[in-house]
Amino acid sequence: MFLVAGVSGNTGSKVANLLLEKGEKVRVLVRDEAKGAAWKAKGCEVAVGSLKDPAFVSGAFEGIASAYLLLPPALDADDPIASGKKVIDGYVEALSQNDHLETIAFLSSLGAQYDKFNMGIVDTLSYAEAKLLNVNVQFFFLRAAYFFENWMMSVPQMMNEGVLYTFLRESFPIPMVSTSDIAAAAVEALLDPTKPWDVLQVAGPREYNSFDVANAFGAALGKPIKVVTLPTEQMPEMMGQMGMKPKMGEAFRDLYDAMHMGRVELKDRPFYTYRGHVSLEDFAADAVKAAKAG
Repeated sequence: MFLVAGVSGNTGSKVANLLLEKGEKVRVLVRDEAKGAAWKAKGCEVAVGSLKDPAFVSGAFEGIASAYLLLPPALDADDPIASGKKVIDGYVEALSQNDHLETIAFLSSLGAQYDKFNMGIVDTLSYAEAKLLNVNVQFFFLRAAYFFENWMMSVPQMMNEGVLYTFLRESFPIPMVSTSDIAAAAVEALLDPTKPWDVLQVAGPREYNSFDVANAFGAALGKPIKVVTLPTEQMPEMMGQMGMKPKMGEAFRDLYDAMHMGRVELKDRPFYTYRGHVSLEDFAADAVKAAKAG
């Protein structure tokens, strides 16, 4: 049986559904009973509790051979990096009590290898990789690129104003990927744990910049989209206006600054790169169709 965390989000739900499609038994972790109802209807076992509770996580591993884990968003935390590290410490405690586990795919990020630099919110994933490697379980760290889904919050403004506001420099290309491709990479690793690598870089078919994003969504909307680049210094204030705590805004500002220093690039060696099949253009077309459908 496979344990899957994060099924209320983008990647965990897709991992669980892919495993179910392949006829595998799945136990999902949810924060409350209501969120587990749909999964129970699909035939999953449902464990209700918090990933911040090591005792709950340890109990959820009972009877499990392999798992997909991630760090839950810490949007309401005063210090998201400290909060993330506490969750990882809990994972280590729980995993240390379950020596029957065989394989875990863990959602990380490109840039997690830079543990000596300020990588903003990705610092929690650098910490995670270092700590989890000390556990006697085979890990596949999925160092994912920038999610296509991050652009979803910009769709209403592109539709209504014809403008894409972004903190990414216009012509600066970075690896990006669909969460569908991340899920496919995770399931491939879980079902074939004989692969000779413990780090998978997960990216889309090619790199993209902000102009590419504007063009892809513009084609889907049938109108030109103007790119407006905002300085990263404004990120903490703007995220604060959205209800985020100051340290969250600072953590994302530092991450974007690290991106512009080239620290979320793909490495040719010694890591394996999983190139997904979903293009930005196809993702944009589907996203716009969904937005118009309401």
